[in-house]
Amino acid sequence: MTSEKTQISEGFGYAKALIFGEYAVMYGAPCLVVALDRRVVARLYKGKDWIDSFAENVAECTGVSDLKDVYVEFENKDFFSNDHVKLGIGSSAAAVVAACDAVARLEGSVSGSQTDIKKAIDAHRAFQGGIGSGADVVASALGGVVLVSRCPDKPVIKRVPKEALPPCCLLATRHEAPTASFVNAAVALDQDPDYKQIIQKLTLADESFAELVCSYDPNSERRAYVESFLEKIRGFEPLLDELQKMIGRTILTPEFIKLRQLADSFEVALKTSGAGGGDIAVAFAKSSDDLQRFIRRAAECGGVVPIQVDVAPERGDVPCHTIVPPHATHDDQKLRPHADGLENALARIYVTATVDALLIAVAGSGFVFAMMGWSTLSLLQSIGFMLFGLLVGMALLRVRKKKQLDDAKLLLEADKISFDTFSHYLTSHPIDFVLASALIQSKNKADQKTDLTK
Repeated sequence: MTSEKTQISEGFGYAKALIFGEYAVMYGAPCLVVALDRRVVARLYKGKDWIDSFAENVAECTGVSDLKDVYVEFENKDFFSNDHVKLGIGSSAAAVVAACDAVARLEGSVSGSQTDIKKAIDAHRAFQGGIGSGADVVASALGGVVLVSRCPDKPVIKRVPKEALPPCCLLATRHEAPTASFVNAAVALDQDPDYKQIIQKLTLADESFAELVCSYDPNSERRAYVESFLEKIRGFEPLLDELQKMIGRTILTPEFIKLRQLADSFEVALKTSGAGGGDIAVAFAKSSDDLQRFIRRAAECGGVVPIQVDVAPERGDVPCHTIVPPHATHDDQKLRPHADGLENALARIYVTATVDALLIAVAGSGFVFAMMGWSTLSLLQSIGFMLFGLLVGMALLRVRKKKQLDDAKLLLEADKISFDTFSHYLTSHPIDFVLASALIQSKNKADQKTDLTK
């Protein structure tokens, strides 16, 4: 073996903490992930005088091993406690991102680009035997707070200001939870109707939480927002309890339940982070003082260690809202005419449906009063015509919206644009295309729920 090696590149990946979206994120549900200011550092060297099976496996998945005489070493001391207990804050995802980052720097490409992230997601799934949503990889690569949905194949990403998080902290236990074991146990029940029902419940909870986070306004009254945030955090425990009984894995450990009961007495909301199993919990409070009092009491009780972290700085050149596969990207000049056309057509459809409903209601009511005069019975029949007009208007609106969407798909196909690309474009421009964006989002939700119930 040679004892000489020369460093040729260096990259890093952030740690992460998952706030909500566990398990259901693998089926496209939204997932909120916080990148933490702890890093795995990957260093590429020429020459080899060491043997590390973990590094070799990562190198194989990330393409480092394809580079001639290039090897990788990792520095991950930030992912261990002071007494050398491994912390469950995403070391494998951070290592994969770090290796991809080092390769990108070596090749002169931009670190944190959409190509790098897609590559890192695929590499991490390969490293874990084909499982994983990729949301932790996105956070590790981009930093900050990210809301990720439609994982793992076509992730849609939205940055969230860190101020949208109430005062929070991470608590580590002495346990090392085997994430892969938990995820594999869940995936094995993919076709079980009861499991699908639980995933659907989690998905709805995640979507509701995502809507709350996206509604955050720094200029609005914060107290109501924080109370809603804490309430939604607490709402996951019964759902995760139902899930753990189904998959046969202890997501909510006795130690966590005891800690959560202590948190309740301080009006602190506590939740497992990630797949569960007791290794990491995330705590949120109405104020920093409430949080500090709880942390001190939890530390006195023993068994948990507060992790001193902050939100990692943002990095990367990924578009603000969306990542799409590089081969599916189209410029604004090609997509905007289709978006404008759908938006205008939907506006006309809404107006037409409203007019139709009003005509039915007015004509029906006028006929009743002309034939029967003013009476209680004629008034009731008139109300009936109004309801009938409303139902007809809603039915016509639904039919016309579907036809317009089908027509839009045909026009996109003629222009060689994929519907997924168009969908990404609309949902990343919701202010410009209010009606079209709402239609696409409702369609995506309907498709997702249909897939869950199959």
